[in-house]
Formats: sequence, C-alpha cells, structure tokens
Amino acid sequence: MTTGVGGVGGTVGSDAPEGMFLDLADPAFDTTSEQVHEAREADWLARTSYGFAVLRYEEANALLTDRRFRQGNARWPEQNGVTGGPFLDWWQRVLLSLDGDDHARLRRLLMPAFKRQAILAMQPRFVEIAEDLIAGFAGRGRVELIAEFAEPYSARILCLLLGLPEEEWEQVAHWADDLGRSFGIAVAQDLPLIEAALEGLTGYVEAAVDDRVAHPREDLVSTLVQAHAEDGRLTRDELVVGLVFLAFAGMETTRNQIGLAVQTLLRHPDQWRLLGERPDGKGVHHCLGHFVARTDMAVALPMLARAMPDAVADGPGEWLPVSGNTGALSYPIRFRAPAR
Repeated sequence: MTTGVGGVGGTVGSDAPEGMFLDLADPAFDTTSEQVHEAREADWLARTSYGFAVLRYEEANALLTDRRFRQGNARWPEQNGVTGGPFLDWWQRVLLSLDGDDHARLRRLLMPAFKRQAILAMQPRFVEIAEDLIAGFAGRGRVELIAEFAEPYSARILCLLLGLPEEEWEQVAHWADDLGRSFGIAVAQDLPLIEAALEGLTGYVEAAVDDRVAHPREDLVSTLVQAHAEDGRLTRDELVVGLVFLAFAGMETTRNQIGLAVQTLLRHPDQWRLLGERPDGKGVHHCLGHFVARTDMAVALPMLARAMPDAVADGPGEWLPVSGNTGALSYPIRFRAPAR
C-alpha cells in the first residue's frame, strides 16, 4: 500500500472519489486487515488520514516510477505537528526525504562505503556474533528471539559497520529504538525521546568521524571520510546525517526482519528445516545498504534454523502495530535442546 497526495496520471483533488476511508492514524489499524482487502477490491485508491493510498500493484508501480510526482516523506514530521527543532531539521536532510538531483548526488557519494567486497570481508565476524548469541540459549530449548538474538545481533553488526565500541551495543540499540519512533504516528508525543536519541547518536557518530580523520581504517566510516576529504562534495554535515540515519535504520530493519522472517518460516516447518539444510541468501532489496541486509540475514536465518530445526512459537509474542514499520517486540520460541 502506497500513500501520497496524488493519483496516477493526474492530480487527485476535491473531485476525488469518496471511496473507503482507511484510518492510518489509528494505532490499532492493520494494513493487512480485511478492511484493506475490501477497499482494494472496490478501487485502486482510498482516502486516509494522511492523503490517499494506492492499493493495487499496477497503479502503485506507475505512481512510484512517474517522475512528475515527489514522495512526501520530508513532510512527515509537520503532518504530525512537529514544525521546528533538531528532529525536523535532521529529518528533512536524510536520504529518505530527498528527491531528484539531491537524492541522486548524495546516494552516489555514499555508495562506495557499501561495496560488496567490503561487506563480504565482515561476514566471518557476522558469523562469530551469531554463534556467540546462539550458544547462549542453544542448551536451554527455549529463547526469546528478539531480546536474546535479533536485537543484540543487529546492534552489534551496526557497531561493527560504524566502528563503534561493540560492547556498547545496548546503548546504541536504545537510541536506535527511540529514534525509530519517528516512523510512528505518535511523533509529536515521542519528540523528547526522539531528539534525545538523535543527540546521543550524533555525538557517537561525530566522535567516530573525528577518529577516522586522525586514524583511518579499512571500514565504512573511513571510506566516507576519505570521500569527504578528497573533493568536499560530501560535506561533513551530510556525512554525519547519513551515518546517524544508517545507525537507526540499519539496526531496526534487521531486527524486525529477523522476527518477521522467523515467524513466517515457522508457519512452514518444512521450509524452516530446508533453510537449515540448504541455506539460500538470495533476496530483492533496493535500499542503499541492500548488500549489508542480504549478508547479515543470510548469516542469521540459516544458523538459527540449524540450531533449532524443530522450533515452534511459544505463544504469539508481542508485536508493533501493523500500521507502520512493524516487527516483534518479543517472540518466544521453544525447541528440542541437544542431548547433553
């Protein structure tokens, strides 16, 4: 479901069809609900709390590839009553909020840090982190997947990518969680937490940048610092803004993907067992850090499947609302522990 303020082939204005109204501002709203399916059957377009939603693939694809339209992400804080301050200033400068030439230029300058060879070189460390975490629960026959694996795994990998102290992953995860509230519908209420997290992560990232200026390494931050130093096209401000965005987006998405992927696979036990026996790390991603996502997920999921081939969900768990970025807050799993 794509939301926006325009329709395919023209602007949707006051003469737009009434259609069905989808209350995206309701925390209980579920984008997978029967209401959404009914709306999609009735029409390709529906009204929402934030504009219009395009409900069908063909029309959504046409809209997303039509250069006459601009995505409205930069307006998200203001749509939720945030009209000034450090969060709004930062949000309007992140890659996700930029369009056209600005987006293309910044993306091009950030790309060298995500080279395939650089990420593959980190894969053995990804495996070590996963092994360490799995060893902590493999003998018990049960695990709370998010607290004991998904969150520490994603946060420790993020620290590795950004050159932050890995032992401080809990603080980084806490800030990333709070900054992730910026994607929720309670942005205005959560603003103090969001801005405190933004300040904390910015301080960490600026310290890492200063360290790489003085002591370059073979890592992502050093690559970007070098791009900034060589011709100045990537400004220090753009560098810091981009790294802070990576810090929260990279952790939250990996953690949520692990919970959602395991939940889905456990509903198909044959596929879960097959993943452990014949792992396949393929997938379709289009974000800047797509190869990081493919690599860390390709490590985590098969290792979990091998460690817990007979795993089953031990209750429904607790999940974020399905009205926006969703994932598990907790997801207990039980399995047969290896014989001692």
